[in-house]
This record gives sequence, structure tokens and C-alpha cells, in this order.
Amino acid sequence: MEIETSTKPSHTIIWLHGLGANAQDSLDILNNLDIHDLNIRFVCPNAPERHISVNHGLKMRAWYDIKSSVIDENEDISGIEESACIVNDLINKEKSKGIKTSNIILGGFSQGCALALYIGLSRAEKINGIIALSGYLPAQKYLISKLNHHLDLDIFVGHGVNDSVITSSYPKKYIELLRTNGYRNVTFKNYNIEHNICIDELKDVSKKIKEMVTKNY
Repeated sequence: MEIETSTKPSHTIIWLHGLGANAQDSLDILNNLDIHDLNIRFVCPNAPERHISVNHGLKMRAWYDIKSSVIDENEDISGIEESACIVNDLINKEKSKGIKTSNIILGGFSQGCALALYIGLSRAEKINGIIALSGYLPAQKYLISKLNHHLDLDIFVGHGVNDSVITSSYPKKYIELLRTNGYRNVTFKNYNIEHNICIDELKDVSKKIKEMVTKNY
């Protein structure tokens, strides 16, 4: 699913939905951002349908399998890599349309956030930035060896203090890991919400995206 705010977009936002959601959910988030005066193409892919182990094998859209109620245990590395390839292909497609990699923003919610972080931190070419909402950093032991060390990569992290699905301890831990590895441009904001998105968060994300886009015109 693609939407353009102008006939000549200069930037692309690729937004990845959460477990069991779809591209329309992603588009609903983007449509509520105050960024429609910018020259942006929104790209909202659907994750493949797959059986989710922790949900008794129920089939749903997911970027990778969740095998444990503790989300960062027994992780589906092959599924993560498979979906990373899908999104990297989308990035390359945007490049073929004339969008520079440095003008591409990756964003996501929950599992989509996790995949956006994984790709943005491991892709050799530096992207513009990452918008990471209500998620976690997956496959950390594996990812450490793949870090691209674009240490000034702009990363915005938003999370609910009352989130019971992915508790607020997860972003605190992965932000500490990133800063330990030299990533210095990480913004972290807490919100008085559960596993969802609020108006204040949308305002902050809009502001951050405007900053990201402006610096690369």
C-alpha cells in the first residue's frame, strides 16, 4: 500500500505494522501524523501470514514467529532475516525510483518496530532514521555482530509506561545497549499509555519526522 503527499516525493517512510495487524493499520497511523505538508511517499507493506507458536499456531500476519511468552527468548532468527530481506528489497525499490537511501525513514509499531530497528541497525547503507514505537530490539546477540556502526543514526523511541505486552524495561535495556555501542543520537520518550499510541506521541513523532526530513533536503 502506497500513498504520496506530493507528485514528487523527496523522502519515503516505510512503516511496519505489528503482529496480527496489516498495512491499513500502518496507514491509519501515518494519516494521523502532522506531516502531510512534506514531500513524502508512505510505503506500508503487509507481513506474510504465518503460524504463531505462542498463539497456539494461529495463522496471522507476522514478520516472524513468536515462540515464547518472553519475546526475546528462542527467537525466530530465520524469520527475522526473511522479513528483513523483504523490507530491504522495498528500500532498494525506492532507490530505483530516485529516493536516496539517506532519505528513507523506517518506522514501526510493536513487532514492526522490532524489525525496523533490526534493519536500520544492520543495513550497510545508512538510512535517514528510525521511528520505534512500543517495541524491542530482537536477536540482540546475533545483531551485535551485524551492527553497521552508523553512530549518528537518528532513532526515536516511544513507549507506554503501562505496556503489559512489551514492558517499558525493554526499550530501556536496548537503548543502553545502543549507547554502549556508540549510538549517540537516540531520543526516548515515555507516555502514560498501554500497548498503543496516543495523541502526544503522534505529535512527537510528527516533530521528529520533520526534523529528519529537513536535515536531508
